[in-house]
Amino acid sequence: MIMKGLFSLLIFFAINHGLWDYLVLTHNVSPEWASFYVYLILAVIIAYLYKNPILESFRTMKDKLTDPPFLLKKICLPMLIGYIGTILISNLMGLIFDINILPQNTENIKQVQDAIPLVFTFLMMSAFAPLIEEAVFREALLGWVDKEKRSLLFALATLSVIFFAAMHVDLTNPKNIASVIYYLPLSIALTHIYLKNGSQVSTSIVAHAITNLFASFFMLFELI
Repeated sequence: MIMKGLFSLLIFFAINHGLWDYLVLTHNVSPEWASFYVYLILAVIIAYLYKNPILESFRTMKDKLTDPPFLLKKICLPMLIGYIGTILISNLMGLIFDINILPQNTENIKQVQDAIPLVFTFLMMSAFAPLIEEAVFREALLGWVDKEKRSLLFALATLSVIFFAAMHVDLTNPKNIASVIYYLPLSIALTHIYLKNGSQVSTSIVAHAITNLFASFFMLFELI
């Protein structure tokens, strides 16, 4: 399981960056379409690698995930708190340090919405991304850990939060490093949802999908 997790992380970063660069620089594919192809390929690979735990998790949580009080309390509320944290941190960084930490990733997604069919954008954001990122940054990193080993679990949960936040930012540009902070509250919320619901990856996938769906609508209507 540990090796599978490490392999998943390597595959994710290799395809997410290497294949994207290959398509754009070598085959003149637009950055927007390259992003869609990359996430489509990753979704197929990750679905194959984690098919059993993902399906088992959805079977286990089926009743709860269709229960409105559970969805509101265990899924929506933590993500809402994460969003509030993001807004507060963004404003504080602007007021105290005069730094705009709104990441370039937000603008990139808006460009994707303009460049490819809208249905593909929503598919990438609300299906591919939650499946891939929750399997890689939650299930692969944390799913194998004995819950009694609290120190190890805390250390890996911290890595999960940091890796997920950093993955959304282009760190090749030093100016973007501060933008990692923007994603930390949401990353913490997703990791909290995963762990507090018995390490059931279905819960963080649903939380991630709902969040991205609303974010896509907000961007579409230029509300963010």
